[in-house]
Amino acid sequence: MTEINRSDLFIIFKAAAQMCSVDSNVDEQEKLFLKKLAHTANLSSEEIREIRSSPKENVDILADKLSSQTAKKVFLLTLATMAKADEELSREELEMLDAMTLKLNIGRVKTKKMSYKACENMVLKLLIQTNTDNSSAVENSSGEIFSDLDLL
Repeated sequence: MTEINRSDLFIIFKAAAQMCSVDSNVDEQEKLFLKKLAHTANLSSEEIREIRSSPKENVDILADKLSSQTAKKVFLLTLATMAKADEELSREELEMLDAMTLKLNIGRVKTKKMSYKACENMVLKLLIQTNTDNSSAVENSSGEIFSDLDLL
């Protein structure tokens, strides 16, 4: 049994796409992370088009639709990863992360201590571990593990 269902994957991808554009600058690294996220989640090009063409939903509303604690943790870590992708955290990105941290009440991502690559590896590894339909593999050379979330 997986703790992240198909609906959660769509929500996580949608939220990542929104975080990508929150600072009005879409970096190449952000685009690359979205591609990796879609691949790891086994999202088809049709599903990606459907997600992109769907109306933009408030991230708060998306977070309310998550089905499990694990989905919430991956959601928050995905937002943090996307925020770190361009190597600078904007005020808007920090505000969104802080709001989601308080709303989800599942822990805080150590954004200042973790590198972008470490965050990316953790997200992809967690998706692989919880998505039984996925046969992809991600090498986590950072040595950081899921418990690196600083629980409140």
